[in-house]
Amino acid sequence: MRKGLERTHLLNVDLDIVSRTPLESLVAAFGRKVDVLDVGKWGRRYGARLEVGGSGEGNEGAEADRLIRRFVALVEALPKGTRRLWDGAQLREFSVGIEAAAKSPLWEWKIQPRTLEGVARVGARVSVTVYAPERILLSRVAKRKTTR
Repeated sequence: MRKGLERTHLLNVDLDIVSRTPLESLVAAFGRKVDVLDVGKWGRRYGARLEVGGSGEGNEGAEADRLIRRFVALVEALPKGTRRLWDGAQLREFSVGIEAAAKSPLWEWKIQPRTLEGVARVGARVSVTVYAPERILLSRVAKRKTTR
């Protein structure tokens, strides 16, 4: 059994941005400090989904609080023109992903006041998504069926 299925744990923190204007220049301003999961046209809007560089799933040392503060620092370091693109976006959201385990004891995530202050300073919000263990197990079964 994969280690992640034995206990509830943090997957990662994504930064989701939705705007009426293209976001490629905003994403480019973050440089190599972010990994770009998606950027481009999302229906009638433009969107980007990013994660802090090198912080993807499996990074057990990554804490959501620290990752959000890293994103806040990147936003606060944006040049003025690019920061206007950030400020003009309709959605600026730090999305915390948690993978639940069926037999895991209680798991808490505490967000520090300085992190909340940073989120407020950059005009963003925080969301939390908990992925059920059944989703993970079902996706494994589906993969096994397609690889046979």
